[in-house]
Amino acid sequence: MTRTRCWLLVLIGLLALLPPVSQAQRVQVEAYVEADSLRIGEQTTLWMVVEHSFQSEVSFPEADTGPTLFGDLEVLERGTPAYQYMGAARSGGRIDSVGYTVTTFALDEAEVPALPAWVVTGEDTTIAGSDAFTVPVPSVLPSDTTTAMQPLMPPVPFPYTWHRWVALSGLALALLALGLWGYWRYRRRGEAEDTAAHNEAATIYEATCTTLGSLAPPEANAQAKAFYTTLTQALRTYLAERLRIPAHERTSAEVVRALQEHPQVPKKAAGRIQAVLELADLAKFADTYPDATANRTALQETKQAVDAIEHALRPPAASSVDAPPRASTPSHADRAAPDAASE
Repeated sequence: MTRTRCWLLVLIGLLALLPPVSQAQRVQVEAYVEADSLRIGEQTTLWMVVEHSFQSEVSFPEADTGPTLFGDLEVLERGTPAYQYMGAARSGGRIDSVGYTVTTFALDEAEVPALPAWVVTGEDTTIAGSDAFTVPVPSVLPSDTTTAMQPLMPPVPFPYTWHRWVALSGLALALLALGLWGYWRYRRRGEAEDTAAHNEAATIYEATCTTLGSLAPPEANAQAKAFYTTLTQALRTYLAERLRIPAHERTSAEVVRALQEHPQVPKKAAGRIQAVLELADLAKFADTYPDATANRTALQETKQAVDAIEHALRPPAASSVDAPPRASTPSHADRAAPDAASE
């Protein structure tokens, strides 16, 4: 009997040492920079640290993701991810980390949004994010510039004579003639630039329509990311060229805000572009794959938004006189004309 009890006690002790398999593993993401402050153009290291189960694998954002993910920080390169097991500090835990070489050109402070990490356990993927934070960006100018300024010197007397007045009068007449000649050249060049700008606008619109017309909404989830990358690239290029909005350098929310504030952009067109950009961000950065119907709708909404903006930018006379001959099938601009007029 005593021997049996001893074996039971040993078995219970061994079971107590094993970690419970049903216990949920905690995932914690932390992001920080090494420097307390960062001057414009100065480089530092941004660290991402993920604490998770040793049975999971972690994927970090790539270096070329852009300002949509890293905010005001510009990533120059990404280091090699490393990991270590926590051992007795936390049984069954592991810490993965990676360093990014970053810089910033923001003023006063650089805002860093929540940075995501993808934790894969078997067939399950969990997206965990860090806390958003800001990095002070001090000015490169000294706070007190009065000590560097020297007192003004008294004016130097300059004796004028009659031949100098004659020379100054001749110089004034020459400058006047040069100004009139420059104004005439400016008017001629302005007319040429207006014609070139009109032709360029038509070329940009036609190129955008060609690109959108060549896109085929994917049926498979694996092709969704490439489809939305090409779609948003064509849309952002059109907005940058026609509306002079730096669409390639701004986030989706900033592009939508600029469209809503533009006096010539219809409100419905801005709403369609907002829906397309939000769906594209999910497909490109959150591994969310829309279905085939959503892909076709996104492409159609993009075409209608571009047509509506183009119709609003072109005067009615230019649209009717300069438009190229069309076949019996209506173009994108023809289909969007009633919609843009109602907006």
